[in-house]
Amino acid sequence: MDLFELFILLMLVTITPVEAYTALLQNFRFPHTPASRGAYYIHSPEVFLHAHGLCGPGFVFESAEKPAMSGDYASISMTYRTLWEGRMHARVFSNDANMSQFLLVDDKGRECVMGQLRLRRLERGFGLRCFATRLRAASLWDILVVPPAPLTEYIESAVTAAVSRVREDVNLGAYRRMVMRPR
Repeated sequence: MDLFELFILLMLVTITPVEAYTALLQNFRFPHTPASRGAYYIHSPEVFLHAHGLCGPGFVFESAEKPAMSGDYASISMTYRTLWEGRMHARVFSNDANMSQFLLVDDKGRECVMGQLRLRRLERGFGLRCFATRLRAASLWDILVVPPAPLTEYIESAVTAAVSRVREDVNLGAYRRMVMRPR
């Protein structure tokens, strides 16, 4: 092992959690996509978690619990699995069709990531903002393999895919109806 390889190995071993990214901010604009599709998308955690790189690769939806109402907030918990994190849980809640908050929790109950998707209706189409914050130290994999920022075209495809589903989970469908109902 030469000196350079030793230096790289030493750097990898001594990386502190503070050096990992702790926040994510993504902005998109979709002038040719109806805002109603965007509203459906931001309340579809089974699609947006993977599309925005909020979870590791190999995302597999497992189940969703029955949605609940607390005051004017609707909420739902779902379980999914990824290659890196294993089994995870997403808690999604909202009281506004144009905003969705989420909290990602590992299988041991530790809060990992919290964030928000916000839709802004435009004269034509809509704008979308995704903000997420890491709540605990990043793993070595998170530091070494940071997913690239998604392209607008990829997110627009995910928006269309969310609305075009042939089958939807009964509980996630009920949650979306609760959140998007007229007030």
